[in-house]
Amino acid sequence: MKSKCQLLGVGLFSKGFFPYKVHLSGFAAKEDVPSSFLTEDLHRNHWQEPKFDRLVFVVIDALRNDFVLGEQSGFSFVKSQIEDGTAIPFTAKATAPTVTMPRIKALTTGTIPSFLDAILNIAESDTSSSLDFYDNWVYQLKMLGNKTVHFYGDDTWIRLFPELFDKADGTTSFYVSDTIQVDLNVTRHIQSDISNNDWDITILHYLGLDHVGHLGGPESPLMLPKQKEMDEAIESIYEIISTQDAESLANDPKAKGTLIVICGDHGMNEKGNHGGSSIGETSTALVFLSPRFKSRPVLEKFKHVIPEQRPTVMSYPVVNQIDIVPTLASLLSFPIPKNNLGKVIIDLLKTEDEATVLRALYLNAFQLGQLIGKMSPAINKYVIDPLSYVDDDSDACGKMYARAVMLHKQYLSTKTYEYADESLKAYNKFIDTVQSHLANTASDYMLKYMITGVCLITLSGVLFCLWTIRLNSKEQTHWNINKYFSIFIVITYAISMFASSFVEEEHATCQEVSAMMPHWHLVALSLGTTAAVAINNVAKLGKRQAVDVYGTATYKIRSVCSVVEGNVDVKNTVPKIYNTLLSMELIKTLNQVQLGKLIYNYSGASLFVLYALHYVIKRSKLMSFEEERPSDNENSKLLQALLYSVTPLLILLSGTHNAALFLVFLLQYHLLKSWKSYLQDKSPLPSWLLGVIMLCYCHASFFMTGHSNSIASVDLSNAYVGVEGYNVIVIGVLTFISNWSASLWWAVAGWSLVTDSHEPIVEMPNKWFSFIITQSSFFSIALSSLSISVTVLREHLFIWTVFSPKYLYQVAWNCLFHCISQVFLGTFIILFSCNSSTNQERDEIEMINPNTEE
Repeated sequence: MKSKCQLLGVGLFSKGFFPYKVHLSGFAAKEDVPSSFLTEDLHRNHWQEPKFDRLVFVVIDALRNDFVLGEQSGFSFVKSQIEDGTAIPFTAKATAPTVTMPRIKALTTGTIPSFLDAILNIAESDTSSSLDFYDNWVYQLKMLGNKTVHFYGDDTWIRLFPELFDKADGTTSFYVSDTIQVDLNVTRHIQSDISNNDWDITILHYLGLDHVGHLGGPESPLMLPKQKEMDEAIESIYEIISTQDAESLANDPKAKGTLIVICGDHGMNEKGNHGGSSIGETSTALVFLSPRFKSRPVLEKFKHVIPEQRPTVMSYPVVNQIDIVPTLASLLSFPIPKNNLGKVIIDLLKTEDEATVLRALYLNAFQLGQLIGKMSPAINKYVIDPLSYVDDDSDACGKMYARAVMLHKQYLSTKTYEYADESLKAYNKFIDTVQSHLANTASDYMLKYMITGVCLITLSGVLFCLWTIRLNSKEQTHWNINKYFSIFIVITYAISMFASSFVEEEHATCQEVSAMMPHWHLVALSLGTTAAVAINNVAKLGKRQAVDVYGTATYKIRSVCSVVEGNVDVKNTVPKIYNTLLSMELIKTLNQVQLGKLIYNYSGASLFVLYALHYVIKRSKLMSFEEERPSDNENSKLLQALLYSVTPLLILLSGTHNAALFLVFLLQYHLLKSWKSYLQDKSPLPSWLLGVIMLCYCHASFFMTGHSNSIASVDLSNAYVGVEGYNVIVIGVLTFISNWSASLWWAVAGWSLVTDSHEPIVEMPNKWFSFIITQSSFFSIALSSLSISVTVLREHLFIWTVFSPKYLYQVAWNCLFHCISQVFLGTFIILFSCNSSTNQERDEIEMINPNTEE
């Protein structure tokens, strides 16, 4: 009942928070544009002449702007073309979520994709987000332009446009271990397909560079060779196109030539991942390349019209990624897709004919006017008949459009360049205003579903809390301080969900709480968390320095053991640690900030550990490592064996660089087990408190392995271990396990600890239910608090970059980690082991007393 209520609430809330946007149905047509104020000889067909006949659209997955425009770029050919003037470069800004499917939608429709597409992105067979009935430039060129369209590369395109390609050869996008064949399968079509003149549009989507990033990051030794490989592919395309265009021009003087567009769908962060909103993830390269740029006045500057002033990155202009759509519409002469939010890049239209530039801006403004009219009907009269409402002040946005059209008409009548300047500025102002308004309304919410979902989730949380109180009301009262501290932690965590900074820095909160949560008897266990954090921080410096890191960790452990035995003076030990660190090859590669972090994390933590362990073990005498006594039942032994069995698998899926962390986890586990065993005869550790401690360690270990509340931290590189091909279910399961490996390890450790008891086996189910219901209460409260936070802060600046990813993670914690891994799988294993132990005891009794009757 409670779980169903929560799941229903999550479904309703997600429906309201991640709605499919309202959009204009149908497809744009040239006949939609009115021509009442245009002279007949200027635009007789109500449209504009194309600047190019053909298009090669090359998408290089995760092509960050500095990969092409930076000093260390491997794209030497592309950079030479930029210097020669046959290529025009930009930095194209993408929006979150920066994953492939939403970005392809943005590149083809000009819209801001739904955040829900980030979830659909992993479903290789998903077709619910197909663009069959959503206006896009692929459809416009294929159906209305009668163009022949070929595609080779990421099969996401084939799922989005299932019926639009005359030829297609897709490659699987999520098999990230493949960095070679996945690109060769695309490049092989350059000579065999592009060399033939049986196409008008060719789309290529390369995946190898993105896979290199996932495996080793932007500094991977494979990155520069991969960039050079992509550059060579582009050079091959350019040489073929140059030859074909020259032949076409010789046969037909009116031939327009071929446009090559090179772009990235998103960038990548310093770890090689993407999905978030960091500068590296949202800054993509965009290059327009054509042999005809040298022979045509496309690059000539305006003589009279002042070009739009743009911000620059690395000395090159910055545009929005969605601006590609109306720009292609202008260059290839097809209707701008109805739901486009982009703006024509007039830098590509710098001709002596200002009328062509104004015509492109007019078509862009008219399309946006129709779109905003869907939301604000008052503007429709201005869009339909702008000249009749120039002096009408009933709608400010509509008046901007009417004024721009009026100035445009005056320029066409007088050919006065001052009117051209004013009209261009007026169009830009109107387009910018509409863009801003539509971008804001693109995140409209279905509030009634959100509120209903919040109520159901909150009700579920209240019911779980009442159930927890009832189950644990008869527990001993010796643990009141821990009870109050646990309540304080839960309340503080719930409140922190209302602050974006706390959500982003949740890893720090979890690590501190996990160090404080155990009883003060376990200072050593708490300090284990500090050691794990230190290992994690140093591991981030680079996997290639792992040998040095492990060497330092080994030296640290030896130092700790020596001090515990009382054989080493702490004051003489610390300088040796510094000497060891300074002698390492690792230090030579660090800057001052990284060196400071290293010394702080290792040497400072070592000093604290030495003093603390010396004090605790010499003075308190409250814990003895020899007191870890076996329980009277076989459950704990069985589950401990299970823990040891899954540890190598989880290390493999988590990544070998996290192996040291699992060693620390194992040490903490045995310390905790020793403590629990010591308390068994005095004041047994309540199951609810053990549940809270395990919660702390599950969350802290998740962040220790390098994860965060950003989609960019989802690691796909280990989801293909032992897998030969793509299967959405298998890869989905492995992706979850690889990212939650440390948390799953502590979950299994919790199963072992909760059964480690001298109580009768018949009491085990009650202890387990107390353990798991306590955790259910926490997850319910966390989800409820976050749902309320997202509802209240839905207009917050960071709603899509901070709170939305956190909500997706919280749903994964509740549904995948807790419900499936803990409640279902954990309960089955616990009850099965208890039942097996009971049957074994019954068999032993029958063997001893074979004649005993019931």
